[in-house]
Amino acid sequence: MPEYFTDEDLLTNLAARIPLCICVDTSKSMTYKDGDEVNRFDELKAGIADLINIIRDDPTMSSSLEVAVVAFNDEASVLHPFTTVDRFDVSELNPTLGGNSNLGAGVLCGLELCDERKKQYRENVIDYYQPWMVIMTDGRPSGATPDWKEKLKQAQTETRKREEDSKLTPICVLCGGDKDIGSIEEAKDQVAVETLKKFTVNPVQNFSGAGYKGLFRWLGRSMSSSLSGAKPDFSSILKNDDDWVTDW
Repeated sequence: MPEYFTDEDLLTNLAARIPLCICVDTSKSMTYKDGDEVNRFDELKAGIADLINIIRDDPTMSSSLEVAVVAFNDEASVLHPFTTVDRFDVSELNPTLGGNSNLGAGVLCGLELCDERKKQYRENVIDYYQPWMVIMTDGRPSGATPDWKEKLKQAQTETRKREEDSKLTPICVLCGGDKDIGSIEEAKDQVAVETLKKFTVNPVQNFSGAGYKGLFRWLGRSMSSSLSGAKPDFSSILKNDDDWVTDW
């Protein structure tokens, strides 16, 4: 059993689980501030914190939603293991920012993490819904090892296969930089956009700064609705946090 899982996580709460794995870029470019006082990663971290706080106030989702965070730069690593939001500690999300953007390694790590968690559910007779995965990068992928392109293609193929088999709901986000574009097709880095498109049939999203709160609030609502069988409505993702009502 991987060291980042504990029996206690599943022994004390028998609610059906819905796992969310967030794969985040932690390369050097995530230190950029885009004219703001906070760098790209810390703004993204604030969005995750907002999601956690909102879900904690939802009696059903607070015991069902499990969140994990995977980081990727030259290599991939687990920043935070799967845990329900009442145990999730945002302060643990403090990676060293730098290096390349090995997107494929990050997604493969996330997929493996989801598989391991589902295995834990089955072994502990816990019902579960298929995982959701948010893939977030601020630019085109790169790597420090010869196999980074191979891992990228493998990750794209595996993610699309799981999506087709209804075993994963992937959401791809180009983050940072292009704050005022009206369409993802207007993004400066179209190589990054085309790369993300190969992970999912769902539209690639563009977010930065305070907009992350809108993204993660939409995500929380959509995952909550999915418990009753609803499909996510990607056309309803809002970029302006002021558009969200506070009585979630």
